[in-house]
Amino acid sequence: MYNINEVILDEPLIIYTILLTVSYLLGAINSSILLSRLKNLPDPREYGSKNPGATNILRSGEKLLAAQTLFIDILKGLIPTLFARFLGFDDLLILIVGCMSILGHVFPIYFRFAGGKGVATSFGVILGFDILLSIICLITWLSIAFLFRYSALSAIVTFVFLPLYIWLSYGSSYITIVTVLITCIVLWRHKENIHNLINQKEIKIGERES
Repeated sequence: MYNINEVILDEPLIIYTILLTVSYLLGAINSSILLSRLKNLPDPREYGSKNPGATNILRSGEKLLAAQTLFIDILKGLIPTLFARFLGFDDLLILIVGCMSILGHVFPIYFRFAGGKGVATSFGVILGFDILLSIICLITWLSIAFLFRYSALSAIVTFVFLPLYIWLSYGSSYITIVTVLITCIVLWRHKENIHNLINQKEIKIGERES
């Protein structure tokens, strides 16, 4: 298994650099925009919350497209994370690879660095990193969604608790720091939702954008 010290060696460094780049470029492919174009549907950046993600598409009434978007966005985080594990990198390096796919989704080079909120892609990373942890996160999300019916609040609470879950599971400060970075990215992309929640203007699950 390669750790962060061994990656300094030439061959592992080249492989890891390529993997980081591919992870970012894969994450930068926005499925909601591309699928909407293929199906001659409106660009998700032009209606509702203007966010090119599954939740915004679902609110438009396109349930199948929303499900397809969600599935692909999860895969964008899952595939590079699993591949990094397959190549024998350690947990810290694997999580950094996954983080690159999240950065690609949120700041996509193909779409002028304006992307989605990173929730589904982050879940894909967590799923590839630790399946038990992904189940805990899913239960957290579903619990908050059931109690309050806000998708954004569910994501916010889940990612606030994610570093704690990681710390309790691994006890590694380095892995926890990477997880805190992921949480900060997701929370930053939800800043408008946080404002809406505070002002009681956030749309609930099952409601459509007015």
